This record gives sequence, structure tokens and C-alpha cells, in this order.
Amino acid sequence: MKTTESLRKFIQEEVLTTPEAIELLGVTRARISQLIRNGKLVPVKKTDKVSLFLREDVEARKKEINELQQKYGDDYGYIGRPMIAIFPDGTEIKADNRNELIEILKQKCSISGPQIGKLVKTGEPFQPKWQKLEPLRGLIVKYVEE
Repeated sequence: MKTTESLRKFIQEEVLTTPEAIELLGVTRARISQLIRNGKLVPVKKTDKVSLFLREDVEARKKEINELQQKYGDDYGYIGRPMIAIFPDGTEIKADNRNELIEILKQKCSISGPQIGKLVKTGEPFQPKWQKLEPLRGLIVKYVEE
């Protein structure tokens, strides 16, 4: 009998439904679906209509979000949305979220996270101050409309 009771207690305290995970993470249902599709949040059980998550997994994802907020600023609330960088030559780079796009652009173009953040906030094309970034003049970075 004690085993059944402890199992019930574990499920009640440590297994979360989708609405509970949404509340804990502070995201939308669409964002939860995206996290699942991208393998960033894995349900312990998923049916057509119900997903169940371990509290430990959801809290780990929440911790990661908090760390990214500290690293990239308070406007991280939008970081989970898909983004696109459109280069002057028409080339596009798409990423699942702001953090991924920042890392790609930092490696490929030597453009900094704060510069990217400014482009997103202002919506203005990139106007470089340094000669080495001149090829990026006109770069546009924005969230993908869903």
C-alpha cells in the first residue's frame, strides 16, 4: 500500500500537464509545441491531446531561460520566437530563437549580441561604424511573423 501512495504522491508533485508547464515556464501553448518539436522539452508521455512532463525537466528549461535572460537582457521574453537575418544580397539565415541567431551571426559575421539586439529593437537596417562590418550594411534582423 505504501508503494501505491508514494507513486501517487510522486505523480501529483513531480509530473506536470501541459497547462502546468506553460504556467511554470511563462510561455504560450504554441511555444510549448515548438519546444517539443525542437527536442528542447521532451514529454515523458504524449498522446494526441495530452503531454506529461517531469517537473525536473521543466524546471531545468526554466533555469536555462533565466540564464539567457541574464546574458541577453530582460527582453529575453521574445528570445524563444523564430528569427531571421536578411542580408543586403538577399541571403537569409533563419534560427529557432534569438540566442541561436546571435551565435550564428557572431561566428559568421563578427557582429555582437548587443548590435543584433539594437537591430531587433529599432527595426532599422544595420549601419556599421567599423570598416570590417561594412559588407553587412543594410542587414535586417527581425522576428518571424507566426
